[in-house]
Amino acid sequence: MNPTYSFSYYNPEHIINLILCLVLGLIILGIPKYTKINVNKFGTILGCLILFLKIFETVYRIKYEHFSLPESLPLHFCNFTMIICGLYLITKNNILFNITYFFSFGAVMALILPGVNTYYHQLFFVLFMVSHASVVITMLYGFIWLKSKPTFSGMTVSIITVLLLFLTSYLYNNKFGTNFMFLKVYIVPFLDFIKPFSLYIGILITAFILIIILLYIPFRKNKRG
Repeated sequence: MNPTYSFSYYNPEHIINLILCLVLGLIILGIPKYTKINVNKFGTILGCLILFLKIFETVYRIKYEHFSLPESLPLHFCNFTMIICGLYLITKNNILFNITYFFSFGAVMALILPGVNTYYHQLFFVLFMVSHASVVITMLYGFIWLKSKPTFSGMTVSIITVLLLFLTSYLYNNKFGTNFMFLKVYIVPFLDFIKPFSLYIGILITAFILIIILLYIPFRKNKRG
């Protein structure tokens, strides 16, 4: 059975889903402003919904998009971050917020340049976009309503976490032939000029660390957390 849909950047479906994510974000972020809802309790509800969405999206991938179980684990950068988002909104833990903040650039990139080629059902792309949008929404909700802030210790934990994620993915990819953290196939096709592939991996890891550091610079006075 061949996939029904072929994705291309900024086709009508991509643009419509970007607008959908924007509207969804504005609604969620606006609810505390225009209602009397408790921001902590609403955050907990959002956290539970995000974790449920992650579980549903994973089951959907396996059942309807024919992903195997090994390639459906949350080892990809954004899938891992989505779980952290849910746990942050439930616990309000500032270290979890920091990981959400420092890892959110991956979700932004995925919304702009979705890592989707072909798929069987249109709902899959909607789930892909909304799942990544949930990371950005969580990060903004933490800033605006929960008053969480990036810190030096949070940046340090985030760097250690991403290095562990790369290491775990590397070992897992070698065993199951997956491409978690883009360590087997180029993160975007136009980077395939980087040779040898080991150089690409070194640049990829370095880029992730540098982006995290750059994201900390505007908040470098917040040394505690």
